[in-house]
Amino acid sequence: MSVSKAKQLSFNDFDHLSGDLLADEIPTIDKYEREYIIAILLGPTKEPDRFIGWPPHMTVVPWFCIDNVDEAIAVLQKVSVISRAFKINIAKPDLFGPRHTVPVLRVNAIELEQVHNILLGELENIGAEFVAPQYMGPNFNPHITIKQNMPIQSGNVIEINKLWLIEATSYEDRRTRLKKVIAEVELQS
Repeated sequence: MSVSKAKQLSFNDFDHLSGDLLADEIPTIDKYEREYIIAILLGPTKEPDRFIGWPPHMTVVPWFCIDNVDEAIAVLQKVSVISRAFKINIAKPDLFGPRHTVPVLRVNAIELEQVHNILLGELENIGAEFVAPQYMGPNFNPHITIKQNMPIQSGNVIEINKLWLIEATSYEDRRTRLKKVIAEVELQS
């Protein structure tokens, strides 16, 4: 991944970030202890494969549950073989969320929407249960949630060449979710 018009970052730049939803904003599927998300990480985390607060990222497929995570990894690998790396344009700032209080940067990239739809279909085929299906398919709105001191700005062009499958384990209060990178795949050049 390369970012134009952005400074070089260190892991410490993201120590102060948190971005998980409040407990009353997170839908639950009780039969699962873990949830998964497919995302594009746009900044480093304090530890390369574990984090609580999100670094800058884009959700490709929102939270879902599945019985066999190996099947989700296989889907990600399959899609990475047929999908090419692409560039996204960071568009104007906007407000998202149920109360329109979450500042985001919109993203313009037809390729990102195509990858989203392919992954969505493949995950449905293996029985994934989606936590918030209202944000998928025709309602998918690619964006980056704005964080304090975030190096990505409107007008940036970012090359996307990887996808990450991330597992979240929730603590009892559902306000703290330990996230762990399960798989990282490269898209075709």
